[in-house]
Amino acid sequence: MKIERRQNFRVNTEFEIEFGSEDEFISSYCLDLGQGGLFLKTDSPFAKGDNFVVKFNLPQAKQTIEAKVEVRWSRKLGSVNDGIGVRFESMNRGDYLKISTYLDGLDLIPQPDKAI
Repeated sequence: MKIERRQNFRVNTEFEIEFGSEDEFISSYCLDLGQGGLFLKTDSPFAKGDNFVVKFNLPQAKQTIEAKVEVRWSRKLGSVNDGIGVRFESMNRGDYLKISTYLDGLDLIPQPDKAI
């Protein structure tokens, strides 16, 4: 039996996201989001502990959220489920509140993800 290590629930949601460093950003999709992090669809190689910046707009939102993240796990199976789980390491308080407000406004009961 695997133990859930996450402190926050994540919900399935899909939106475009950019990730990278000051010099180069790559576009992809976020497939789930929680107050503590997100799942980023990518086939780029990342290792646990890698750090970078993500930028995204929540659905129906106009203001861009920017956060520094750390890779917590990576899944490369050669399938549509390839990607990385990242934890938010730093973001401004306003962006944190935007995510919280967005998650609170969803009409669903989030279920904890399976532990990786």
